[in-house]
Amino acid sequence: MINLGRYSGKKAPNVRFHPVLVDRLLEGAAFLLVLILWGCIYWFYTLKEVVFTPNAWIIGGFSLVSFMILGICSYLPVRFVNFPVPVNERNIGIQYLLAIRLTRVMNVILNLMFLSGMLMEYSQLSSVFFGISFLLLILAFIGYYILAYRYR
Repeated sequence: MINLGRYSGKKAPNVRFHPVLVDRLLEGAAFLLVLILWGCIYWFYTLKEVVFTPNAWIIGGFSLVSFMILGICSYLPVRFVNFPVPVNERNIGIQYLLAIRLTRVMNVILNLMFLSGMLMEYSQLSSVFFGISFLLLILAFIGYYILAYRYR
């Protein structure tokens, strides 16, 4: 269930959303980040001069699980979404589109955070990328709520 507010979509009309190119690109970017993360884990695991920590396996597992959960959530029907504004026949399409796009953007940003979090153990520059990705996550939520209230 996607819980973004207190207004349920159970009584809203059933709308279907067919992913367009932007949605496929977001899914592909999230999958590419998961592959890069697991490639880095394998690379650091095989290097002899790098001390490999078991935290990398945990971060890789969380990244894969979050990718699958958010990927499944982006295909949930409208009755499994709670919206921040009341939904009706007039605004359900745009509210559902905004919620689904937010889950796809969150999938990319969270996997970017997992990748930079894993690389933080090996490079201090990755902490900058972690901070940037955390800021992007906050901006994505702020942007979603602004758009949701604007199109209510």
